[in-house]
Amino acid sequence: MKNQKLSLLAVVSACLLALFGCAPSGDGDSSEEKSLTGPIADVQGTWITGCLPNDGTYESYTVKVSGTSASQVGIVYSDSACTTELSKVSESFVFTIGDSIGFSDSSTGHKFTYSEGSIEMTSLNDLMTDLLNNENTCGITWATNVAYNLNGKTCGTFTYPVKNTTMFNVYKLVGNNLYFGSASSTSYPTTVSSPAFVKQ
Repeated sequence: MKNQKLSLLAVVSACLLALFGCAPSGDGDSSEEKSLTGPIADVQGTWITGCLPNDGTYESYTVKVSGTSASQVGIVYSDSACTTELSKVSESFVFTIGDSIGFSDSSTGHKFTYSEGSIEMTSLNDLMTDLLNNENTCGITWATNVAYNLNGKTCGTFTYPVKNTTMFNVYKLVGNNLYFGSASSTSYPTTVSSPAFVKQ
């Protein structure tokens, strides 16, 4: 259970720092999406990872992009088939795509900024809820299937950004695979480091 706790906190941090975002996205305006051109048009839609191992647990991510609104949901599972859910982290934001960027492997991508929206975590399993409460995780009294806001919360050694914080990141699109860097509140990363998000 201790390893599950450590893995859970790792995925919470990864969800925010390494990837696009988290929380249910709006439906968007289909006519707006159809009128989009250039890099922003290329990233519209739903992108998902496979079932990824992480120090004794497993995780998957879903990113949805509609216009300039985006969301990400990261789910932690206890099994390699990603069927038994332990917890969920959701994040939403509004983004702007900026200049192109070259990477060390001679590939190119784009910089983007986003305004941090809500960051919420939900325990989906009573055993996970007990573990979070036993560890006093984020200073929250947890209940199963209840979403708790993490904006501005300190969880272990990591403090989540407050709402409306401007974040900087990069992405690279290779065919139907989308890769992200590690988001920062101070500067753009220079590499992409996420697993592949596959266009659906």
